[in-house]
Amino acid sequence: MKNKNMPKTKKAKKVQVKNYSLHYLVIALVFLAVVVAVLSNLSVFGAKNTQANWLSNQKNPKWFVAPTPDPTSADKIPPTVAITTPAPGTVLSLSSKVRNQIFVEVDVNASDDVGVGLLVYSVNDSIMELNYSSNYKTLIGVPAQKGTYTIKVVAYDFAGLASQVATTNVVVN
Repeated sequence: MKNKNMPKTKKAKKVQVKNYSLHYLVIALVFLAVVVAVLSNLSVFGAKNTQANWLSNQKNPKWFVAPTPDPTSADKIPPTVAITTPAPGTVLSLSSKVRNQIFVEVDVNASDDVGVGLLVYSVNDSIMELNYSSNYKTLIGVPAQKGTYTIKVVAYDFAGLASQVATTNVVVN
């Protein structure tokens, strides 16, 4: 029997909580796909500087576009670059590997009549380091596998002119 003096209890309504995490995941994936598509199309502009065309092979990241010389610039003299260390044929030991790489210090002399704006370091034609500072000494990782690896450096001045490619080889034993 129901007591008429008792207030009626209301049934609890089901509160429907929407799970937006799936929506946010889909939005994030679409955004990521758009970013990848945009970055991969940057390589369309390519490197027009023939002295640095070794940068435009498929091993290099699509986001890197070599500077294009400014035809209106008064600077017509490209920079010079030379690798001072490591010496050609330097032997690196597998015992010094860190996370599947062996790090070697690369010291470079670079100069230009106006100024060096960028150094690009690569190992076996894969870009490893972009250096915008005036300190031309850096650590480069080479694979911790036995073999000979070629380290290349190209300098760019502020007008976009590229130096000749400086090279040295290191041997991993």
